[in-house]
Amino acid sequence: MPKVTATNVKEYGPGTIAESIKKKLSYMYRLPSQDCSIFRVPKVLLRKNVNAYAPALISIGPYHHGKEGLEAMEALKLGYLYGLLNQLGRTAQKDITLEDLVSGVMQHASHAYSYYEQPLTIEKDKFIEMMVIDGCFILELLLKFVGIVEPDTTDPIFNKPCILDNIRRDLILLENQIPWYLLQVLYIQSVPQDQDKLFTNRDLLNYSLSFLQHTLPVKFNLPEFTQQTFKVEPKHLLDLLYCTIVYSTLVDGSTLIISKDTDDTDENQMSNAWEPVPCVKDLSQAGIKFQKGSESNILSLEFSNGVFKIPPMIIYKHTGCLFFNLIALEQSRYDYEDKIGSYVLFLNSLIKTSGDVHMLRENGIIDNWLGSDEEGVSNFFKNLGQDVYVNNFFHAGLCQNVKKYANTQRQKGASTFRPWMTSLFGAGL
Repeated sequence: MPKVTATNVKEYGPGTIAESIKKKLSYMYRLPSQDCSIFRVPKVLLRKNVNAYAPALISIGPYHHGKEGLEAMEALKLGYLYGLLNQLGRTAQKDITLEDLVSGVMQHASHAYSYYEQPLTIEKDKFIEMMVIDGCFILELLLKFVGIVEPDTTDPIFNKPCILDNIRRDLILLENQIPWYLLQVLYIQSVPQDQDKLFTNRDLLNYSLSFLQHTLPVKFNLPEFTQQTFKVEPKHLLDLLYCTIVYSTLVDGSTLIISKDTDDTDENQMSNAWEPVPCVKDLSQAGIKFQKGSESNILSLEFSNGVFKIPPMIIYKHTGCLFFNLIALEQSRYDYEDKIGSYVLFLNSLIKTSGDVHMLRENGIIDNWLGSDEEGVSNFFKNLGQDVYVNNFFHAGLCQNVKKYANTQRQKGASTFRPWMTSLFGAGL
């Protein structure tokens, strides 16, 4: 053991070591602020699906700004800002100055900064510049898409469908967002009021949903759908889609029911932990029938008297990407419930093979727009469920009653029910 001398006590004394620890404390991880809603995707979700979270064409916000392969769109962003400022392609005029737009963003810059997971290395003036350019690009894109602004014949976004499609996909990524309220600030300052009358109800909401609706896995009539009252203000475009699926009130004023069954249930025995349900083919052999449920919300599942009602789900090109990012958002925010995660785990358990996909398609529950075969669709659901974890599985009671019903049918001696399924359903159910 080395001898302690006066010299090294002074050099490595309590004060020196305390200062070293203080420096480390200044760089320590801090919990996100209450406003934080634009997160880095958790590393556990990046292990197998990294491409589902990375922009293909355009960066929005600070996380991917300046990355290789995304630089070309920066010039186009400026072109869209120029068009917005100079009212190009519009029939009405409204005086817009760049100084006013910058001033509007500057007033909210500190609040907007808190929306991002820290630490951010970008300087404040560059951050404000980015919010103005990116926000105005999104606004001009939406105005062109809904027809308020006539796109120039040389506009590459609207003359090349693949570019428009990939930009739509990039705008639903968790790491590629700017605060929704900043879009509102820029919108109020830049959109001529006489043109607002073309869309009389919550205009920016309408424009955004109109542009992004082909990423949503559910059909809806946009003019009717946007009459709904959202329970919460969306935090960004991805959160708008989350709110659309999870928090919106139905057109008839009824409230969202996540999971419903009318069979007898011993609530004391119910757990909110996730547990798999047998696949479609096995449940069908147990006598359970599948029917198309309400189209109002894909999360609303119902089971009663051997009939499983599942809302129809549309699978678009970017539906998987949307779900990956919705789950990343849900698992990043401390105050979000596990509603999307529960739904994805349920589908992952229910759909195992192309035969399961075929049966659900035959019953109008799956509408496949991917252009791939049923095996590809079953792999789609398999990939969705990877690395998804929930604290509260919203369909636990329903799934237990499905298994209970199937086990009862087996005990009655259903001729199509194979003996080996006893272990799957559990003899004690």
